Amino acid sequence: MTDITGLAAAPAYSVLRNDDANAESLALIAKYLGAMDSTLTMMLRLMAADRQIPVEWHDPTIEPFPFKGEHGKPAVVETIKLGMPYDRRKG
Repeated sequence: MTDITGLAAAPAYSVLRNDDANAESLALIAKYLGAMDSTLTMMLRLMAADRQIPVEWHDPTIEPFPFKGEHGKPAVVETIKLGMPYDRRKG
């Protein structure tokens, strides 16, 4: 699987680096990255449903994401926590 985030990062970097970058360009980049995130989140939710893994929304401004991992140890997935969209976070 390829990392598609890099496809958006290069144009975003060039626009953000440019001193005369306007708000419209930044809004388009944010919309594009949001669409990629929505697609990946939907794919994750569908795969979790197939495997009967609970999926919960999580607001990291209320409490940090729980993490129980250790380097070199298998990842145990009991519940998938999705980050709340920025516009719906409470904190």
